[in-house]
Amino acid sequence: MSTGTIIAGAFKGAALVTEVTLLASQQAACLTPQGLTSASGPTTVTITRV
Repeated sequence: MSTGTIIAGAFKGAALVTEVTLLASQQAACLTPQGLTSASGPTTVTITRV
């Protein structure tokens, strides 16, 4: 989860929360020298006005 404050535009001053869920479908790749090279999943962005 990441949080911050929007510094420009229509939502300037509002709080921002971003949550990313990474889905690693090839967990066995973590055991290889190359490792897991990519992962993807849904992202939720929440903006609340101050």
